[in-house]
Amino acid sequence: MTLPVGQRIGSYVIAEYLGEGGTSEVYLVRRESESFALKILKEDERPSEVLQTRFINEAVSLRQLHVEGVVRVYDEGDFAGRPFYVMEYLPSSLAARLTGPLWPSQIVPSIRTLVRILSALHECGFVHRDIKPSNVLLTSDGSVRLADFSHSKLPMEQLAVIPHSTQTGAFLGTREYAAPEQFLNSKTVDGRADVYAVGLILFEALAGHRPFGTENTEELARLRLTQRAPRLSSPLVDLSPLLVSLVARMLERNPQNRPAAKEVASLLASIPQTLHTTATWRRYAVLLMLPVLLSLPQCRLPIGELDRILDEQSLSDAHAFLWQAAQFPQSPLEQAQIVQKRADIEREQGQLADASRLYADSCAQFHSLGERKGEADCLNRLADMQLHQGDTAAAQRLYSQSERLRMERAAWKENPSPDEFYYTPYRLGLLAIEQKDWVLARSKLMEAKRLPVKPLWLARTEERLASLPAQQDALPLAESALAHAEQAVHEEPNSKRAQAVYVRVQFRHRMLHPKEARDLYEELQTMWSQDKQRGIVAHDYLELLMEGIEREPNQAQLSIRAREVLREMQQRGQWQGDVHIQRWKARLGA
Repeated sequence: MTLPVGQRIGSYVIAEYLGEGGTSEVYLVRRESESFALKILKEDERPSEVLQTRFINEAVSLRQLHVEGVVRVYDEGDFAGRPFYVMEYLPSSLAARLTGPLWPSQIVPSIRTLVRILSALHECGFVHRDIKPSNVLLTSDGSVRLADFSHSKLPMEQLAVIPHSTQTGAFLGTREYAAPEQFLNSKTVDGRADVYAVGLILFEALAGHRPFGTENTEELARLRLTQRAPRLSSPLVDLSPLLVSLVARMLERNPQNRPAAKEVASLLASIPQTLHTTATWRRYAVLLMLPVLLSLPQCRLPIGELDRILDEQSLSDAHAFLWQAAQFPQSPLEQAQIVQKRADIEREQGQLADASRLYADSCAQFHSLGERKGEADCLNRLADMQLHQGDTAAAQRLYSQSERLRMERAAWKENPSPDEFYYTPYRLGLLAIEQKDWVLARSKLMEAKRLPVKPLWLARTEERLASLPAQQDALPLAESALAHAEQAVHEEPNSKRAQAVYVRVQFRHRMLHPKEARDLYEELQTMWSQDKQRGIVAHDYLELLMEGIEREPNQAQLSIRAREVLREMQQRGQWQGDVHIQRWKARLGA
C-alpha cells in the first residue's frame, strides 16, 4: 500500500506517488515551497535485514559520495521502521527520449557525460549495476544525473560499520540492460558491466531498437552470452565507422575486451559522430580494408601501419585500427605486438599507469618468445614511464637491460639497424638531465647524435643538447636541429611528431637568438587545443611554458596558460603521478 498524499515524513509532506522499483517506492515531497524526491523501502520489505542494510548502505554512500553528476542526496532517516532518503527531484529521464532513432547529436553528448560520471564512480570503487534509461535523469538545462544505486556494488572500505549484503550469485540489475556476466554472477562484475549497459543504450538510441530483439529474459541471457551484438547502423544518417567500432567494443561478450569508462569518454569526445563525405579516403581506407588484408594467406599484422595512423591521424583511428586487427587470429608474436601498441596509445594519451602495465605485459610476452628487439623496445618505453613516476633507479636498470639485449642481437648477427642503438643513449641522456648530471647528459646525447639516424631523431637530440646549461655550441646545435626538423617535416608532412619537434626546435632556436619565442607559444597552444587527447603534446607544451616562466617570471600570461593546461590534464586524468607535473604544480601554486 502506498503512502497517502499529505502524509508527513519528518519535515517533508508527500505530494504525489511517482513510482516504484523492486524494493522501494518513490514520492514527490515538498518542504515549504521546495520539491524533492523521497525514496523509501517498501512496507512489505521492512522485515528483511538484507534489504534494510542495502538501502541504508545506498543512502550513506550517496551522502558521502562527491562525484559530479550523481543525483544529489539532501537528507535521510527512518519512518516507522522503513529507511528513506531525500534527493533532488528531476522529472525527466533518458527513457522519455527513446521513442525512436535519434540523431547522434541528440544522444552522444549525454552518453559522454554519463560515462564520465561512471569513470569517476569506478575510480571510487562503485559499480552501478543498473544502468538503464530511466536511471539517467535530465535537469532542466539538459545536464545528466545518475540515480538509483539500490543495486550498486559499493566500496567495502566505506562500509566498516554497516555489513555488505550482496548474496553470492544473485542477479541484480535490470535484465534488458544487463551485461552477459551479470546473468552469471552479479557479485563479481566490475565497471565494464556498466560500460556494456551504456553500449546498449547508445545502440538503442541510434538504431531505434535494441540489439537483441527478444523480450524473453532467458532467451536474452542466452543470446548475450553466446552471440555478438549486430553491427550498429542508423536509419537517419551514415554513422562514423569509429563510432560503430566503439559501440561494438562496448558490447563485447567478454568484459576483458571492453574499454573502460574513461576510455569511452575520451573517445566520444574526439571521434566524429557521422561519416562526412569530405573525409579523405586514406583516413578510412585502412580500417575498411583491414579484414580483407588479414584474410589473405600468410598475411602479417600490419603493425607498422598502426604507427603511421597513431602519428598522422587521430587516437580514435588508432584505437579502431587496433580493435579491428585484434578480431582476427594472431600468432603469439602478434599478440605481444598488439599489447605493445595498446600501451603506445595509452602513453600518447598520457595514461601513465595503464601504459606501464601494458608495457610490462608486452615485455614479458616478448621475453617468453625470445624476441630481443621487441623486449628491448618495451623495456625502453617502460623505463620512460618509470622516469615519469620519479623512479630513476628503475629507469636506469631498464635502460641498461635494453642495451644488453641489443648487444646480444648484434653478437648473434641479427643485423640490428643504427636506429635500434639510438634510443637507449638518447633516453639515458634525458635521465642524466633529470639528475642534473650535465656532463653525463652531454656524453650520452652526443653518443646518440653520432649515429646515422633519421632527421627527426637528430633534431630532437640536438635540441636537447642545446638546452644544457653553459653549452658553448648551443646556437650551432640549435641551427642544426632546425635544419634537421625542417627536413623531417618535409619528408613526413602529416606527422604530428615531426610537427611537434619542429615547433620545439624553433622554440629552442629563438631562446638562443635575439628574436623572442612568444609567437611560438601560439603555435603550441593551437597544436594542443586541436587534440587535447594527446597527453604527450600537453606535457611538452607545459614543459616549454615552465621554461618560459623561468626565463620571464613577470610574464603573467604564461602562468595563466600553464594553469589552463594543468586543469585540462587533470580533468582528463593525464599523467597522474608524474613527477614533472607535481613539480610544475608546486611552482605555479596550482
